[in-house]
Formats: sequence, structure tokens, C-alpha cells
Amino acid sequence: MGFRRALPVPPVLADGELRRPSVPALFLLGARGAMHHPHEVADRLDGLVPSDRPDLVIDRILHITGR
Repeated sequence: MGFRRALPVPPVLADGELRRPSVPALFLLGARGAMHHPHEVADRLDGLVPSDRPDLVIDRILHITGR
């Protein structure tokens, strides 16, 4: 008997749901997402939500640390 990791399937929000919040948000995406393609998610969020460009976590960390 082996161990199987079970991840919950995250809901996919419609464009209208993503536009609804009126406050800025910070989205940090892992560079190698197991449940999504981070670059595709960042591109989709870019025009839908009031925020800076969604960042991959490694890009944000390198910016903060000055590397």
C-alpha cells in the first residue's frame, strides 16, 4: 500500500468574480504550480484585478533581497 497525496481542487473563479473586489491585492504564485500554470494565471489576473502585476514568488523574493 502506497501513500497518495490528495490535493483539493481549487475553484476557478469567473472573470466577473475576480473583478468584484475594489481593493488592491497581492498575488504570489509559485514558479512550478502543481494545480495551475502560474504564467497563465498571472496573465489572466493582470487585466482583471486592481493590483500590481502578479508575481512569481521567486521574482518577488529576488526583488526584495536585491538580487
